[in-house]
Amino acid sequence: MFLSTVLAQNYGIKIEHVGYGATNNDVVFIISNTGESLVRGITVLIDGKKYETISGTLGPKRAFQEKLYLESGKHFIEVKTLEGAYDSINITTVTEKPKFVEPEKTESFFEKNKIVISSVIFVIILAVFVWLLVRRPRMKL
Repeated sequence: MFLSTVLAQNYGIKIEHVGYGATNNDVVFIISNTGESLVRGITVLIDGKKYETISGTLGPKRAFQEKLYLESGKHFIEVKTLEGAYDSINITTVTEKPKFVEPEKTESFFEKNKIVISSVIFVIILAVFVWLLVRRPRMKL
């Protein structure tokens, strides 16, 4: 009733899209070993066609970054290992990078009215100073 270590091993692989390179056609992925055993011979397929096979092994809970150049359009990216682990992802790329629109800078009430507020504070201080001078008891001669 003992399972051999070969049958009891847990293999898993995962691919995640994490960003872009210099253009939207340079797509960056993270490929992770989600299992508890080493995986070997990771093959990357783009739209069903072999893109590359990465020789070597990837340890459990380890990952690496892979950058793929993809033409504009919808693509189906697959990764599989010699052990049978498999994952896939759909991605759509466009040639032009989206344009970044800078958010409008909103000024606070104090930033908009700092001259008026400063003037009011100055007038209040001046009024208090004058009031103190006027209310001061005068000496009789």
